[in-house]
Amino acid sequence: MKNSTTKTAASLFFLFFTMVVFSQTASEKQANLLKEDAFKTFDSNEVIGNGQITALRDKGFTVKGTTYFIEELYDGKLKTFKNDEYREGLQLRYDIFFNRLEVLAQEVHFVAVNEQISEFIIDDGSSVFHFYNSSRVGGDFKTLGYVRIVEKGDKFSIFANDQKIKKVKESRGAYASSGDTNVVELIDVADYYIYDETAKELIETKSKKKLMERFPTLKDFGKISSKDLKRERFIRNIVSFLAASN
Repeated sequence: MKNSTTKTAASLFFLFFTMVVFSQTASEKQANLLKEDAFKTFDSNEVIGNGQITALRDKGFTVKGTTYFIEELYDGKLKTFKNDEYREGLQLRYDIFFNRLEVLAQEVHFVAVNEQISEFIIDDGSSVFHFYNSSRVGGDFKTLGYVRIVEKGDKFSIFANDQKIKKVKESRGAYASSGDTNVVELIDVADYYIYDETAKELIETKSKKKLMERFPTLKDFGKISSKDLKRERFIRNIVSFLAASN
C-alpha cells in the first residue's frame, strides 16, 4: 500500500513538473517570438511619462483625457509584414497621441516598430477595432502610421484617421493663479476617407465640394454639411448610397 502511495505521489510530482516546464517553455517561446525587428522591449511606466506630456506637466499644466484609443490593455492579435499569420494571445493598447502600439505577451511588455506591423485588432469585449498600417492603403495615408477600418465593402470601404487634438487653455496676468486654469485637454477627432475598391483610389471626405465632384450622384443623396462629414454614421450612409447607385 505504501509503495503504491509513493508511486502515485511520484507520478503527480512528475506531472506537475512537466506542466511547469512546458508552461515556461511556451512563455519563453512567446517572448522570443516577439524579440525580432518588429518589436522592442518597453517599460510600461514610460507610457505617459515622457515627451510633450511631461513637458506640459512640468510647466504646471493639468492634462485631461488620455493619449490612448482605449485606456486599458485588451485582447488582440496582429500581423507583421514578414509573417501573414496572426499572432494571437496578446494584449494590445494603441497610443494615438504618440502613434505607438503597445504589446503585452506573457507579462513581457513590448512596443511595436510601426513600419513592421501590417495590421492589428483590439477586442474590448463589446466592440472589435481593426487597424491597418497606412502604407497598405496608400494615398495620403503613407505617413500617418495606423488607420482604422470603419467598413470594408466590395465597392467602397471607409477608413478613419483617429487623432488626439491638444487643446491648451492657459491663463495669464491677474488670473494666472486662480485654480485649475492651465489645462491641456486631449480631444478625440477623426478624419474619414472613402476608398474606391475598383479604382484603388482614396478620397478624403473633408471637403463637400471635392466629394461632390468625385461622386456626382451625391446630388440625389440629400443635404450634406461640413459638420455631417465629421460623423462616422453619416459617412456610412453616404457609402451605402454610393454602393447602391454605382
